[in-house]
Amino acid sequence: MSQTTDTPPPATVKTALIMLPIIAILIIAYLAMTYTLDIKTPYAGYFFLLYWAGIRQSAPNAFLPALLGGLAGIGTGYLLFVATPLGTGALLGVVALIFLAIFIDLVRWIPMVINTSYMVFLTVAAAGPMQKEGDFIGQASALLLSAVFFGGIILGVGWIQTRRQKETISI
Repeated sequence: MSQTTDTPPPATVKTALIMLPIIAILIIAYLAMTYTLDIKTPYAGYFFLLYWAGIRQSAPNAFLPALLGGLAGIGTGYLLFVATPLGTGALLGVVALIFLAIFIDLVRWIPMVINTSYMVFLTVAAAGPMQKEGDFIGQASALLLSAVFFGGIILGVGWIQTRRQKETISI
């Protein structure tokens, strides 16, 4: 029985041993930046990194949908936070908006914004502890910082590798 997947082959042990300290340094640097910027919700940045780099394989064309979807998901979670104390009518309005977003995701009408990243971040932003905490600016800040920091590094390395390959081919 053959199985097809979109996942790349596993790294060799040697490559993994080289990558592990680099990843540790980058995570420590990201945490230092969140601490310096007083971002108390660094996990949102990890969710972005997990979704875009882990699930979407750092595909350059998946970067912007992952970023916009994440921000929109956090925004919808914020609407839920704001609507809850306003009463049943406001809460039902946001719930209707969420079901509309699910429909839009199913038919892929606005995949740049309403996508799996949107659903992941909405799920986190709508969770009880997140609703109680209410730090949606922090979540969005962590996501943006992660996109700029990790995204810049990953996309930059990819760009350099592509240029080197083109130079090698043209020689």
